[in-house]
Amino acid sequence: MNQDSKARNSFVVWRLLTSTERRTLIGIIFLILVGMVLETLSLGIVVPVVAILTQDDYATKYQWLSEWLGSPSREDLIIFVMVAMVVVYIVRSIFLLWSSWIQKGFSATLSGRLSQRLFTIYLRQPYMFHLQHNSSTLMRNSRNANVVVSGGIDPTLVLLTDGLVAIALFTLLIVIEPVGTLITIITFGVGALTFQKLTRKRIDKWGDEKNTHDGMILQHLQQGLGGAKDVKILGRESEFLAQHEKHLNESLRISRVYTVLQSVPRVWMEILTITGLSALV
Repeated sequence: MNQDSKARNSFVVWRLLTSTERRTLIGIIFLILVGMVLETLSLGIVVPVVAILTQDDYATKYQWLSEWLGSPSREDLIIFVMVAMVVVYIVRSIFLLWSSWIQKGFSATLSGRLSQRLFTIYLRQPYMFHLQHNSSTLMRNSRNANVVVSGGIDPTLVLLTDGLVAIALFTLLIVIEPVGTLITIITFGVGALTFQKLTRKRIDKWGDEKNTHDGMILQHLQQGLGGAKDVKILGRESEFLAQHEKHLNESLRISRVYTVLQSVPRVWMEILTITGLSALV
C-alpha cells in the first residue's frame, strides 16, 4: 500500500467518526502525549541513578540535584533517587494501563457501531439487492467492519505512540551520547528499511489472498449447510468438503507465515544489539 492510499484510508476513517468520537480521539492523542512524557522521564531518571550508584564524582556532575536536596549524604541521596525512580515507574505504569483501557474501549465501541450500522444498511435494502449479492459476502463485510478499526485507527494510534516515544528517547540519547546514538539509529534504520522493502509487497499480496480464502470458507459453509438437502440429493458432500478444506488450509498457512514474519523485526533488532555490544567490547 503506497503513501497516497494510506492517506486516503486515514481520511475515510476520520469521516466515519461522529463528532463525539472525534473529540474522544483528540483526547486519546493528548493521553498519548502525556504517556510520552512519562516514558521519557522513566528512562531519563535511570541515568542519574546509575551515575550516583557507580561513580564517585556524581556530586560534580549532578551538582544541581545535591543543592536542590540540601547537600545530602551519599546514602540519603541513593535512597531518594531509588524511591523517586520507583514512584515514577509506578505512576507511568498505572497511567499507561489506564490510557490503554481508554484506547481499547474507544476501538471496541467504534467497531461495534460500524458493524451494527453496516448490518442495518444491508437489512434495509430492497429484496432485489439481496438477490443480486451473495449473502456470504454481505455477512463477511458486516463481520469485518472492525477492519476499519484494526486496520486504521489502532495502527495510527500505535504509530503515533511509538513515534513520539522514539523521538523523545532519541532526543534524550543524543544529549547523553550523541555519537553512539547516531550509529545505533543508522544501523537500525537500514535494517528496518531493508525488511520493509523485502516484505511490503508480499504482505499486501498475502492480505488479499487471505481475504479471498476467508470469503470462500464462509461461502462454502453457508451453501453446504444452508442447502444441505440439495447437497445430499446431488451427492456433492465430498466436493464441498474438499473446497472448504482447500481454502481453510490456505488461510491458515498465510496466517502462520504472517505471524512468524511479525517476530522477525524483534529477532533482527536483538541480533543487531548483541553485535553492537560485542563490537564495543
